[in-house]
Amino acid sequence: MLVSILEAEAPEASYSYFRDFLLHSVAYTEQLYHTLQETERESTMKLEEATLLKDKFQSIFNSSFSFIGFLDRNGILTEANATALDMAGLQRSDVVGKYFWRLLLVADQHGDTGGAEAAFRAGTEGQEVSYEVNVWIKDKREVTILFSLRPVKNSAGEVIFVIPEGRPIQDIVEAKKRQRLILESSKLGTWDWNMKSGEMLINEWWRNYLGIQEKHGQPMMREEWIARMHPEDRQQALNSITQYLAGTLDTYQVEFRMQHPNGSWLWMAERGQVFDWDSTGAPSKMYGTLQDITHQKEKEREITYHRDLFTALFELSPIGIALNDFETGQFLDVNSKLLAPTQYTKEEFLALSYWDVTPKKYAPMEALALEEMRTKGEYSRFEKEYRRKDGTLYPVELRGIVIEDLNGRKLIWSIIRDVIEEKAAEERLKTALSKLQAVLDASTQVAIIGTDREGTISLFNAGAENLLHFSASEMLQQRQLQQLLLQEELEALSTEIQNQYGVKCTPKQAPFYEAQHDIFFTREFQLRDAHGTLINTLCSLTKLSVEGEHIGFLGIFTNISGLKKVEQQMTHLLERTKTQNERLKNFAHIVAHNLRSHSAGLIGMIELLEMEKPELLEVAAFPLLQQRTELRADRGRPNRNRSHGLGGAAAKGSGSACQH
Repeated sequence: MLVSILEAEAPEASYSYFRDFLLHSVAYTEQLYHTLQETERESTMKLEEATLLKDKFQSIFNSSFSFIGFLDRNGILTEANATALDMAGLQRSDVVGKYFWRLLLVADQHGDTGGAEAAFRAGTEGQEVSYEVNVWIKDKREVTILFSLRPVKNSAGEVIFVIPEGRPIQDIVEAKKRQRLILESSKLGTWDWNMKSGEMLINEWWRNYLGIQEKHGQPMMREEWIARMHPEDRQQALNSITQYLAGTLDTYQVEFRMQHPNGSWLWMAERGQVFDWDSTGAPSKMYGTLQDITHQKEKEREITYHRDLFTALFELSPIGIALNDFETGQFLDVNSKLLAPTQYTKEEFLALSYWDVTPKKYAPMEALALEEMRTKGEYSRFEKEYRRKDGTLYPVELRGIVIEDLNGRKLIWSIIRDVIEEKAAEERLKTALSKLQAVLDASTQVAIIGTDREGTISLFNAGAENLLHFSASEMLQQRQLQQLLLQEELEALSTEIQNQYGVKCTPKQAPFYEAQHDIFFTREFQLRDAHGTLINTLCSLTKLSVEGEHIGFLGIFTNISGLKKVEQQMTHLLERTKTQNERLKNFAHIVAHNLRSHSAGLIGMIELLEMEKPELLEVAAFPLLQQRTELRADRGRPNRNRSHGLGGAAAKGSGSACQH
């Protein structure tokens, strides 16, 4: 419009230049106006967009589960999100404008803010720092916060501010604590292996347990860990880790020995797996556990020893052994000694039950054995027969016990003794004894008593019946020889044998010990007869053998009661004679003393007369009296060289008395 007015009013010549200028100015002004309008519209849109972005940022900033803030280069908090303020129970004005490390939120329960300040200083130098701190929140609860400080730089690389971010990790801390307690209570160790650097971190309890000390805070290297292993186990551990990393093994696990600081070797079980890979896909970190299995290994060695011992005893046993199922009677295992007389192979025999090899006539005995096992857990010794593969029968003696396996299944362990030879020996013995019985019964003056190896009476002849007033039917297989002997005599014999031979011998074994060892045995015993009377006997005991096999003993007892009576009488007579001799000897000493006493008196009187009446010496009878007195005194003196004095006569008489 303005251009149109100027064109109508201005002269064409003088105003042409001005018109052109105005036209250009108006056009530029209109263009500028439109540009300003467009710029205003764009600014309004950008402002609206910035406001929207600010609102979005503020919303995200305040709704974040983490504690977020902004710090200037001096460490003063310029902004904090609502999450941090709400948890701390503070207002924005309580924290903004204050030093980060002096805020309650980042001070631990003891008021130590050194960690927060040091972390901020590291952040201003361009480092990203993380640390944990315990704080008190508004409801007076202690919470562990994991803080990270990230520096923000300008285009020149200068740090312009630091963003602190924290999030509660109390659940993680408690989970770690529970894990630590579980590991410590179960004696489990943990290790973390950086496969790039070779560093290996082991939890503190296990480091102390193994006596491992970190050098100046430096973690152990994997090579050092391998070097601590027993030389015989290292290669196996290296092979296992190589196979695991190569994918040959699904998991890494190995057992090895490691030396304890006290010098002993501990058995360890190590397990682990890769949990981190680098950008090329190569494993970079492994995590694993350690367990002390020394006690388990000791138990395994003990179990192996007992298993090997049992296997040796089972296979080398001179007696048959069988394992049967309690419910079905199926043979589950047998040793070679049991198989020998059956004519079956082991595979064939294990397909049978004990019902298949037992004749039906023994069913009542089997029923009794089963009832015993149900009530007592074992069955007593009994005899029956087994059927061979060819159908023939042979005698066996059985005894067993019930056990349960790990699954609660009832099993029967049986000791099964082949008594074929024993039965044959018994028959031969019976035959021999029957022939001997006829000979022995003819002798009524000597008691002959035969026993088995345990002392049970198997032979009792007529002489024994006459001597002890027992019948053979009362004694045979009913009583033992030891029951006829006095207990005090058996105990004395037992002590004598132990002192003489240096072996342990019970009173029950004492009568048979020397005979069993082929030592000639003869001894006096007192036997008690049916009426309780003690009879003195002289016993000779001999070992009985049939074809080199010891089957029992044979004792011959001679009644020496009469001889004992005569011996007692002679002993009594000798004692009386000895007493009489002592009396005669005493009498001789008395007579000799008296003679010496009277002679001494006569000599004294004669000497007195000589002194008082010397004239008596002139009398012819006085010298004769003096001579006779001295001779009598001489005879009264003891003289060892004299053989005909009174003392000699007494001694001679004593000797003749002892000869009667």
